[in-house]
Amino acid sequence: MSDLGRPQAQAVAAYVAASWKLDAVYTSPLGRCRETGAAIAASLRLEPRTVDGLCDVDYGEWQGLTREEAKERWPEETGLWFRAPHLAAIPGGETLAALLSRATAALRDVMRHHPDGTVVVVGHDSVNRVLLLFALELPLSR
Repeated sequence: MSDLGRPQAQAVAAYVAASWKLDAVYTSPLGRCRETGAAIAASLRLEPRTVDGLCDVDYGEWQGLTREEAKERWPEETGLWFRAPHLAAIPGGETLAALLSRATAALRDVMRHHPDGTVVVVGHDSVNRVLLLFALELPLSR
């Protein structure tokens, strides 16, 4: 997490603690989400729980590359990813449909454990977007 991200996570933690009584905090197992989730959980004296299904999209052969590097090597695939990600297939990676299936399964599992509770789920950009589309009953094309 960056020097900017840490105070942002603390600000979110303070806001959440002042706004809701939480039953649990769930996070992706990856570093920034774990750190953000830990800040939120600590503000409420909870222990964050990691959920593999909240892990970021599998970027396959694009992993570790900048946008420009990926565009240089896979111009058609990256063009489609940025134009119509619901139709794209990342070389060696995950489709948005597969991510949606994985992330919603994780969310359903969390909800089964807290059917009447309030929880925080800390995920990644793509995970958060597909879960938001799911919650709003919108297609991945949105």
